[in-house]
Amino acid sequence: MPPMNSVLPLASVRRGAVLGALLAAALAAAFGGAARAAVVEDLHWAEVEVGDHSDWQLRQAQRDGLAQVLVKVSGRPAVLNVEDVRLALGQAADYLLQYQYKRRKEDGQLSLLLGYDEALVTQLLTTAGQPLWPANRPNVLLWLAVEDAAGRRFASRESHPALYQAVERKLRLRGVPAVFPLYDLQDAAALSVRELWRRDAAAAAGASRRYGLANVLVGRLTEDERAPGLWSGSWQCMLGDARFSQAFTGGELDEIISAGIDFLADLMAERYAVVAAAGLTAPEAVLVSVSRLERYADYRAALALLESIELVDAAWPVFAEGGRVVFSVQARVLPEQLDGIIAPSPHLERVSAPPASLRYRWLP
Repeated sequence: MPPMNSVLPLASVRRGAVLGALLAAALAAAFGGAARAAVVEDLHWAEVEVGDHSDWQLRQAQRDGLAQVLVKVSGRPAVLNVEDVRLALGQAADYLLQYQYKRRKEDGQLSLLLGYDEALVTQLLTTAGQPLWPANRPNVLLWLAVEDAAGRRFASRESHPALYQAVERKLRLRGVPAVFPLYDLQDAAALSVRELWRRDAAAAAGASRRYGLANVLVGRLTEDERAPGLWSGSWQCMLGDARFSQAFTGGELDEIISAGIDFLADLMAERYAVVAAAGLTAPEAVLVSVSRLERYADYRAALALLESIELVDAAWPVFAEGGRVVFSVQARVLPEQLDGIIAPSPHLERVSAPPASLRYRWLP
């Protein structure tokens, strides 16, 4: 998706106020592998195919696009069945900030890129008591193997470009950041197709250590030799020490891929999405300590990261000494929930968590 400043703005664009940082002058004087997580930049963007430029098509696309965004942001397709959400879908234009038409070069298909108001989407979900899966999301390592008329083998981007296009399209729809193995000699020595096919979780976990990721999805896709074009798929998801498996049969390849990525996204959202703490009548002040902020640029980046969290209303520094800064974070979640949001960050390494204080090390 394009960044917000590259599309055509609507007549009225809501803009959030930029928070000022306290102690900035003092702090300025004081500061002389695959990433574990990624910030999903396009959570509040959707792409919807349309037939023409008519007002009717635009209204329908606004509704469909908001539905896409709500599923990505909450992590739950079932959110669309919630009464408050159904009412909001009927007024989707109220949540829209920007849109732009585009036409695909390969087939001429017309589509709409739609950007929605992050603050209003967050407010809708929290008011409806629905979870929010923050944009700071753990990366997933995705192994893929295929069995078809050519035999059984790993599926690389070079050998199966159409497969990767379908996988990456579905990952974007669910807001799941993923990386793929190199499928080089080192991978081949650590994990064989035979081991992957027989669901050797130990071998898959061992081969995945090279990439430093705790979350791994293994997909085995088989084409029916008696009915070319008909596929089945077996998916194994490893989230830390937990193991989950599910199989899907009798569908087109896109359907099997969608089912597998939905399986992964649902499991991840169940683990990482948070619901605004019930009973909090006002944001709760949580002290967050960050060490190894050796440069002023590191401090600014750490502050911006804390301010960007969806359920954080404000953050500012209250103490600085050496390379350590203590921030006061006004959050609509409990401290343990806030830690669950911060911990996957590629730039903050947990030192201690609730019931102890929230302490992290900055990783540039």
